[in-house]
Amino acid sequence: MAYLYQTIRAAEQAMVRRFAKATGGEVTLPQLVLLDALGDERRTSSVIVWATGIDRSTASVVLRSMAKRGWIRTQRDKEDRRAVVHELTTKGRKVLGLGRAALRVIEDDLRRQSGSQAVERALRAFSAESKEGDAPVRKVRLASPRATAPAE
Repeated sequence: MAYLYQTIRAAEQAMVRRFAKATGGEVTLPQLVLLDALGDERRTSSVIVWATGIDRSTASVVLRSMAKRGWIRTQRDKEDRRAVVHELTTKGRKVLGLGRAALRVIEDDLRRQSGSQAVERALRAFSAESKEGDAPVRKVRLASPRATAPAE
């Protein structure tokens, strides 16, 4: 189990390093995910959180930092003053393009290094796993403290 965890963690860290190198450190993966979720539309924070699966507090921090950088414009919704609406700026669209280009470069590198078919199989397997209901997932449960506590 430790080996699998370490392998997944190492792959994640390698991807983050490759992405940072490809973008010159200009944008992070979470920022790219949120920029991509905005696309060409105005969206509320709730919709962005729902679409990306990023938790609300993380999304809020990242969206605020992107607004400070001028990548997005943020304002109260005119119809629902409780909601905050975000939209990409011209600068944000450029950063989104940079991030997408970096991902294409990384994917091309992976295909060259591992073979296109191997990458396709891995991408298909992971995308099938990510679609709810497509692949059975065994759930694990923590043992209750009473069941594991030694008898007195």
